[in-house]
Amino acid sequence: MPSSPMPWPKSPTLRLTGQTSTKEPVSTHAPLFFPSSSPDPLPKRRRAAATNSKVTVKEARVQALADRQRWREANRTRHRKSDTMRDLIMQWDTSLFAPNTGLLHKVHDTVNERLTSEMVTIEPREPSLADQLHPDRFGTVRFKRKVRSRYDPVQKWWEPLAEEICISEPTLVMVAGGEQVLRAVEDGSLADRISTNVPDHPQTQRLLLIIGLDTHLRHLRNQANRAFAAGVRQQIQGQGMATVIKHHEQAGEKVERALLQLQLQHRCHVVRAVTVDEAAEWLYAIASDVSFRPYKLLQSVPMARRSTKTLTDSKEIYRAMLEEIPRCTPNVSSAIVHRYPSLRLLLDAFDACVPEEAPQLLASLVCDGRTQRSLGLQLSRRIYAVFSSQDAKASLE
Repeated sequence: MPSSPMPWPKSPTLRLTGQTSTKEPVSTHAPLFFPSSSPDPLPKRRRAAATNSKVTVKEARVQALADRQRWREANRTRHRKSDTMRDLIMQWDTSLFAPNTGLLHKVHDTVNERLTSEMVTIEPREPSLADQLHPDRFGTVRFKRKVRSRYDPVQKWWEPLAEEICISEPTLVMVAGGEQVLRAVEDGSLADRISTNVPDHPQTQRLLLIIGLDTHLRHLRNQANRAFAAGVRQQIQGQGMATVIKHHEQAGEKVERALLQLQLQHRCHVVRAVTVDEAAEWLYAIASDVSFRPYKLLQSVPMARRSTKTLTDSKEIYRAMLEEIPRCTPNVSSAIVHRYPSLRLLLDAFDACVPEEAPQLLASLVCDGRTQRSLGLQLSRRIYAVFSSQDAKASLE
């Protein structure tokens, strides 16, 4: 046996082992640590996840900004009719503007240009087969509205809708000439023509726009005067004239009586226009009022009072919170705060009462020392409803 150790084979692994056995530091550049031919997928997945997270956050931010803009636009105060005309859709019969035969054919371009300048959508409406069988019928103008939000009467705000919808407005305008109205009065079909266009409904507003009625009646009176003059000339020959005079005198009175009955019995507003241009002005004015009507009806609704946000005293914040309740005046809030200095004490007082007596807890509380006026049962119930109701949209009445 040879006494000297055998030499190590020339192998990378054995060379590394030999180095380890001699307690020498292992080099990181040793041939044992070969780099992998495939890249590490973990950093790529992390980068993809970070990118997706950024995209998600950006989309959420964009959606939040869009929702905020929709709410701001829905609750924007509208003081002018030009802000509401763009949501209006007018549907009129094509027979009204038919060339040479329509009552409003002379002002078609004027009306169309004025309404389109206000961004009103115009939809001509072809008459139905039943309407075509009655050529002497009244032309109609109907209205629709593009609705993008609905008003919440409890929260006192406009809630944006997911999609725009169109609803019909309860307003109908019927356009007729003076001769048409006179013929309808003589044959007794005036009320039937009004009811045929729209059934009698208390929520429907009907307007009858008559063009040239006074001119036509004046023409009849002139005819009556000429007939009277002719009768005077014929009186010498012994021919009477009372029948002719009576017929023309009754025509105007009969029309006035029929129009008055139309307003009182059938709830139909009557508008008289002397010329076609005046009728066009009336159509534009009616369209403006219809477009602004939902916002005008809400002008009388008291909105929530904005309290100051600079208060630091808890008692003042407590008072300001009470004064947000309708009809809770500063005197009332002062009386409540004097009796129950904190909101916790007021809630504990409500909880300590019997459920039937809790709404009446504050009714006898004196809120005006000069007149010894008490808070009242109605306001006491309203305050109790604010702090005890679990429905955010519940009415306070």
